Amino acid sequence: MNQPSMPFLPHAQPGESPLSLLRRAALGNGYPSLISFAFSMNPYLDYSDTGLGTLARSPLLFRATCATLGMPEDEVNLVVYERCGCGRMDHLLWNGLQVAPGDLQFRRSRMCIACYLEHGYAFAEWDHVAAYSCAQHKVLLTDACPVCHAPWDWNRTPFSCGCDPEAMAHRQQTCSKEPAGLLHRLVEQQEQAGLRLYTALHSVVNWWRALGLINPGVPLVTALASLLHGNWPEEPDAPTGPPAGEALHPRTLLAPLLASRDADLVAHGTLLLAKPSRHQWTGQLGDITWHQHTAMAVLGIGRVPFARLKKDGHLLSADRHRIRAVSVNALLLLASHHVEKQETADPLPILLARYRNRSLSAVISSIVNREGSQPSISEASPSDYVQDKGGQTAGGKSEGPYFTLAEATRRLKTNPESVRGVISAGLLQAKRGGHTNAVQWLIEEEALRAFDRRYVFGSTVAREQGASPTT
Repeated sequence: MNQPSMPFLPHAQPGESPLSLLRRAALGNGYPSLISFAFSMNPYLDYSDTGLGTLARSPLLFRATCATLGMPEDEVNLVVYERCGCGRMDHLLWNGLQVAPGDLQFRRSRMCIACYLEHGYAFAEWDHVAAYSCAQHKVLLTDACPVCHAPWDWNRTPFSCGCDPEAMAHRQQTCSKEPAGLLHRLVEQQEQAGLRLYTALHSVVNWWRALGLINPGVPLVTALASLLHGNWPEEPDAPTGPPAGEALHPRTLLAPLLASRDADLVAHGTLLLAKPSRHQWTGQLGDITWHQHTAMAVLGIGRVPFARLKKDGHLLSADRHRIRAVSVNALLLLASHHVEKQETADPLPILLARYRNRSLSAVISSIVNREGSQPSISEASPSDYVQDKGGQTAGGKSEGPYFTLAEATRRLKTNPESVRGVISAGLLQAKRGGHTNAVQWLIEEEALRAFDRRYVFGSTVAREQGASPTT
């Protein structure tokens, strides 16, 4: 066992934050600054606030610093955040749950003043980036004095400003019971999936704050609680006054969820999209840019239609791999105005499926060209978008309300032989002869629609089930 090298060694408390233990050691040994104390214990630390974050997130560095201090190993084990793996960016064990290093914040010291007065130390639960409230006292955590508004960091005690502690505790903002206990309940019940969703929704709420949708004086945890339960906030937590900025599509609002690599988070975003919000959300997208992966996820389309939209100028590029968010949002709003009301949550895939004989970019171009003088795409007939024999359209119209064999094949997602077979069997009405080809099959639009509603090819079912047509 190491011999104490400092006259005062605090005893680690269950649930205490690592930096709280070191801060108590610093104060007990006459150091007013935690940074200077940690630097005296380990000169390899960065002499800055970020250095304290590195110290708390690195178990090896934290143990070495505590060993220099003379702290017993069993005391250190009570508070240290262990790594889950051997990589530099592996997850940390925080209160028995896995969190990413970026999910813990150490730049400011947030706490419940009543809890600090009662226990004398800061809880590890408050280190989480989405820790907003105290479940015990039903108040919002604060990182500044509620009386004089002096900011707190890890270099000073919460009461170093000289204000009366009781007055500070009395001025903490209250919070309703259910939102206040969200994070504590997840920790208490060891809900790993719930914590992952909670953290992701925190990024959504922060995204809304960046767009100007949430007033800084409104508790973020209220909106966070609604989203966690699969509902939009009851009221838009927006500043009072007339709405400013452009209208925001729901998919734009949920960009952090939809762009996630986690299927459960994307599924939660889809659940929220299925529940329409009662409010018109407006905000400032400004010069915000997204990586192409995020833009595709928000639009809900794949790489090929995305590349065509980008090439044809429907999406604005900031550089080679980034897209301006304002153009993504504008495209979503444009498409939403030309689909049914219940389809506005996923407008581009709906258009892509509805007009399979044309590229999505071509359909969007038709909407832009026809806007204001022609019926919307939801009211227009598909024959308006059928190509002629040369593959070109004439004012958006074909020779008549007919599909060629190749166009019918694409619409039915099958092969030409199968279409010829159902024509021969009398299941699909068609005629021969066009202006340029006397033997070309021409299929009436209504007949193709009726066939598509009533029948499905065995090969199509097999392909969707991942089986062979014979099976």
